[in-house]
Amino acid sequence: MHTDCSICYCSHYALDSRADRMKLVAATVLLMASAALAAPATPRFDHRPVLPSVCKTMKPLHGNAEPSTDPSPYTITAAPTSVNGGDIVKVHISGVDEFLGVYLQARRGEEPVGEFVLPSGETKEIALTDCPPGHKNAYSYISYTTPLSTLDIDWKAPNDGGEIVFTATFVKSYSEFWVGITSPKITVTKVTSTDNAVAA
Repeated sequence: MHTDCSICYCSHYALDSRADRMKLVAATVLLMASAALAAPATPRFDHRPVLPSVCKTMKPLHGNAEPSTDPSPYTITAAPTSVNGGDIVKVHISGVDEFLGVYLQARRGEEPVGEFVLPSGETKEIALTDCPPGHKNAYSYISYTTPLSTLDIDWKAPNDGGEIVFTATFVKSYSEFWVGITSPKITVTKVTSTDNAVAA
């Protein structure tokens, strides 16, 4: 069953001991309790806020585990690299190792911006959440059974433009994850009211 665990990235696939299973239960209970305080109970794809501290740090709540300092086996690319506000950017994630979870933001400086787009149809492993004051500006993929080595994501650029860097947390297992993995910059050109009028 999928829980609203967009920054937990825990998976039974990664658990190889009873101790790890107990950690999973504790982390899931903690996260669910925190989410309940942050917002009322809602369906899976409602835009429930992520805890502000997680929006900023992007660090999973995995007990005492700390981010890996080894070189990341994962990369992020985006195309096209120059777009107008409101355009869709294709984000491609790949790795030489498989991953169980991804938490992704498009950042202008330290601010998550734009909106991610859900694929057509219901996909239980994917959730979009809010990092205030934005909406649907945080994307998470969590697999409880099958890890991935690639993932393609659509993101809608903000109208106010700027230089954007996609930033992600990748989870290989409960105790092994990378935080702050970034893409090359892309440029978003600001869309003005005059541009919208001409387009109309």
